[in-house]
Amino acid sequence: IFSANCMLSYALMCVMLIARFIPKDNETILKSFIAVFVLVSLVLSFEFVLLGKRFVQSVATQVGQLDRSGWTDPNYFGSIIGYGVVTSSIALFKWQKMKKKYRWFLLGTIIVSLYTILITASRGVFVALAISMFFLILFSNISKKRKLVYLGSGVFIVFLFYALGVLDLLLLRFQSDAGDAGGRMQIWMPRLNSFFSDSNIFELFFGVGTKQSLFVGTYKLLGSHNDYIAIVVRYGIVGLLSLLTLILSPIIKAKRNKGCVIAAVVYISVCMFSIEPFSAGQWSLLCFYLFIVILSQLNHEEV
Repeated sequence: IFSANCMLSYALMCVMLIARFIPKDNETILKSFIAVFVLVSLVLSFEFVLLGKRFVQSVATQVGQLDRSGWTDPNYFGSIIGYGVVTSSIALFKWQKMKKKYRWFLLGTIIVSLYTILITASRGVFVALAISMFFLILFSNISKKRKLVYLGSGVFIVFLFYALGVLDLLLLRFQSDAGDAGGRMQIWMPRLNSFFSDSNIFELFFGVGTKQSLFVGTYKLLGSHNDYIAIVVRYGIVGLLSLLTLILSPIIKAKRNKGCVIAAVVYISVCMFSIEPFSAGQWSLLCFYLFIVILSQLNHEEV
């Protein structure tokens, strides 16, 4: 209503239209989506491992400045690689009778992608993956024995990375956090206070628009670093309720595969607490949401 920037509107409209034309209960399409996310994660991970050291920036920790590799924001970069981890895990849980070569390929994807996420030291992505995998194991329709095997495997991989020093920078970033979510609370609280105290009733319900939202609670142009806050300030209470409806709808509608759907929804939901992929109209997140919708419409547990 208040902004000429329709980036999110156009992207979201495209995804919603595509969803209308994709046949429901089509397992082949679901597998194609998984293959795409797996390949994207592998390509980005190998590219980062091979070329990441060419792009180094300093990060402040308790022990001083440490080098952190990457040519783009590691939080967004890591979140995209995380799609491959989540989809690979869902495939392993859903198609338990798949051929061994595919199983090992997916396991390799998870390990390589997880290694890349850990060395980029993105706390938000790590937490989102940990919570997502917990819900996947908890709610999936598999035996308790198999759940323990998967849980033990995950713990072993994390401890192995810890022993190899892969977690050093990530742990230092957690230790260096002053309890303000890496400085994000200094943006969140003033922005929310200013929005709810200074907005008129129309703005409260429909937001202040994209451009104006970047100045709410601050004297300079500044992102919210939180999709939920970005949405409520840009599009108001109506916008926030619409976002929550979109997020929860696949879980409510899923007749089967509910555990897999919950895990995928939890992953993007937690990521959105520290970055703004949805409000920015990021195609990767919207395509992952489309994958979740397709997964929720599938009536097969396993083939």
